[in-house]
This record gives sequence, structure tokens and C-alpha cells, in this order.
Amino acid sequence: MTREGRFDTSDLDGGAPLAWVVSSEPMRALPLEIFMRDYYTPRLLTRIVSVEKLPEVRPIAEITNRVQPEVKIVSVKASKTHAARADAVVHAASVTNEKGQRSGLQDLRLFRNGQLVANTPLDKPLKNGDFTFKGIQLPTSAKSVTFTAYGFNSERIKSPTMQMNYAYEPGAAKEPRAWLLQVGFVGA
Repeated sequence: MTREGRFDTSDLDGGAPLAWVVSSEPMRALPLEIFMRDYYTPRLLTRIVSVEKLPEVRPIAEITNRVQPEVKIVSVKASKTHAARADAVVHAASVTNEKGQRSGLQDLRLFRNGQLVANTPLDKPLKNGDFTFKGIQLPTSAKSVTFTAYGFNSERIKSPTMQMNYAYEPGAAKEPRAWLLQVGFVGA
């Protein structure tokens, strides 16, 4: 962890035994994952040692809205229109804390086995409700996948990561095809 608050970890989903205590809330340890969007810096040590100039980050004390939005994976079902695909429904909502401060909600993300497979538009706030992500490709080499989802509040504070395992019957692997297009000129 650097003086500015940058960090790197192999476990962003709350497993790292680190927390922040901010002067405005000295009796509350804040989980590392909520500061992911601004302060998580992959390969941090390598970048510091190579004297790479890192972009500026705002001081953590300036983040006044640390209220995490609510995110829940409601369902994952086989797609009715596409074989070997699934449709996922994720509920997300703004939360109001005991002091009356609202989290706001934007940038909802859905992952399949750790890979980003869907997200909402990044440029505008979201309304509370269910978000349906259709046609998510499922691997033909497995019988189950793990979906995870999280969102961010109006100041880019991450929600808790929610998880759901989804078991399915994989379809037959398609026979690979290769196409060759050859363009040339035959002249006299």
C-alpha cells in the first residue's frame, strides 16, 4: 500500500486482511474492496520499482459518500433463444444509511468465472431495479460456472460482491472450422 492509498492484491473480494480507518469515522474499519475503483493498482510494486509515473488519485478523506449500494443476483436461467447461453437478472439499488446519506448507483458489472461478461453504461446514474443480461456464453467444457456481480455508488465506492453458482448441461462442442480466403491477381 502506498502513502496515497494505492494497493494491489490477488483477492479483491474481501479476503485481504486489510481495512481503512478514515478520520471522519474513526470507529469503523472500512473494507479494502470498497476503494477498488480508484485505488486498486495492478502490478503496483513493479510499477513503483520501475519508477513509473502513476496517475493522481484523490485523497481518501475527500470521499464523503462511502455508502455501498445493494446488489443481488436474482436468477440465472438457460436462454430461451440461444443454446449454450444464459440470461442473468441482477437486482441493484441505492441504499440510505443511518445518517440519511444515499449511496446512489451506477456501473453495475457481471462476471462469469472472474471474466467480465456484461455491464451497464458507465456514463449515467442507474435507477433501482432489476437488470437483465441476456445471452451470456457458457463454456462447453464445464458443467457449472460462478457468476459474481457488484456495482458502484455515485463516488465509485464498490458494493459487496455477490455470487451465484449455476449448474447446466453443456452442449456438444462444435466442430472447429477454418476458412481460407485467398485474393490474388492473375495477369498476362
